[in-house]
Amino acid sequence: MQLLNQTTGYAILLVFAVFVIVVALRVVRNNTNLGSDFLNAKNSVPFGVAVASLVANWTWSATLLGGGEGAYSFGVSGVWIYGIDVILSALIFAPLVMKIRNIAPQLTTFPEFIRLRVGKSSHIIFTVISMAQMLCFTLVQIMAIGLIFHTMFGIPHWQGAIIGGIIITAFVAIGGLRAAIDTSFVFVYAILVALFVLLIGSVWGNGGPQAIFDGIKNSGLPGGTFLFSKEAIIGYWLIDFFTYINYTLINQNVWEHVLAVKPGREKALVRSSALIWFFIPAAASVIGLVGLGTGLDIAGNDVLPAVILQSMPKWASYLFVIILLASIFSTASTCLNAFTNLLVTDLYKQYMPSAKFVSDEKIMHRRCVIIIVVAGILVSIFAVADLSILWLNYAVGAFAVPLLWPFVMSAYKETINRKSIVASLYAGVIVAIFFAFLPTLEVYSLPFDMWIGYALIHVVTLVIPIVGTLIKPDRDFHFEQIKLMK
Repeated sequence: MQLLNQTTGYAILLVFAVFVIVVALRVVRNNTNLGSDFLNAKNSVPFGVAVASLVANWTWSATLLGGGEGAYSFGVSGVWIYGIDVILSALIFAPLVMKIRNIAPQLTTFPEFIRLRVGKSSHIIFTVISMAQMLCFTLVQIMAIGLIFHTMFGIPHWQGAIIGGIIITAFVAIGGLRAAIDTSFVFVYAILVALFVLLIGSVWGNGGPQAIFDGIKNSGLPGGTFLFSKEAIIGYWLIDFFTYINYTLINQNVWEHVLAVKPGREKALVRSSALIWFFIPAAASVIGLVGLGTGLDIAGNDVLPAVILQSMPKWASYLFVIILLASIFSTASTCLNAFTNLLVTDLYKQYMPSAKFVSDEKIMHRRCVIIIVVAGILVSIFAVADLSILWLNYAVGAFAVPLLWPFVMSAYKETINRKSIVASLYAGVIVAIFFAFLPTLEVYSLPFDMWIGYALIHVVTLVIPIVGTLIKPDRDFHFEQIKLMK
């Protein structure tokens, strides 16, 4: 596998840096309100822009590299598995997103709803887990920059990760959420067009669909040619389902976009974004199948760049790098912004009222920038590690699972027992650590299939509030009370 010119790799990073910094500076010049508007764009983003931006934000390194790895590891089933659960999540939970916004129109983050609905202790758990989720999502993106520039250009992994992390951090520190939305709107069209070209080129450049299918058949992968194989369902889809069925609901990145459009458009935003986005992991998965069908013997993380380097002209390799960078920058920037928003809105403002923070917009902006810079540098340092992006993605997702059913039931059921919500959160986090997070990182093995550990989190966090409410329902609460709260 012949590597691309290393100097060209550095040049691509430089060009991207110049582009995103110019966009950020333009946003700052056109926006006089760099206080609350720096972290939020409430009710002010056109619907089409929000859809395009959300699609781009969902298209992160795991969507491309992880989608390719899933198909390379499990065969044809991998084409639909990675993306289907976001569509299911959108279909199931989009109406709830609209309902929560109607109940609490004052929201700027989704953990705020739990503070208003349940109380302080649950709010802190939601916020801390959500902050960790956003930081880890940022970590995965920056790690992928190091991986891709090492695989394709021979640039040391740590250099690619550090340089990429610095660029992302500078971009967010200068432009905030609006800069991230503006660039994502541009990036999504580049991603869709470029990925379609790479999909066609990689398939027909390796003999066409039939030749690839025959290669998969000859690879000896159990169930590799089946659209629904037992191996893929148990080893891949069930883990993905129980980890990311909550993706459109327990995700501050999504809520930033939901709250940016006008009320009433939330359901259409989430569902249309999910349907458009599904093509992206499916296309990446097909390219992963090409690697399997052509007999590549390589780490799953590297299958997409390896297929493109091996079977396509040099321009295709540069095109791949561009779409990967576009997806990484759009996602990492909004995740880093979301982390800062959660820290400022849900912790600093709520539990440190003595700080001269809420009333002074300039101080607020300055401290947000400091938070972004410190968090970005720390994440970039940790991103020098070289881990499986697909499985790190699932390990991180384990901590968001305990938030799902307490959040859903708090929004649907007025009489839900609030103490049982708190108990289910604590119990769910403990189960997540020992039955999902640590086993996924291969610290130890479970005596049963890994998906059962993820399913157990859902069972625990669903049963405890139901039982608690049956025993002692809370009849003193009404949703109308939330609209009067701050």
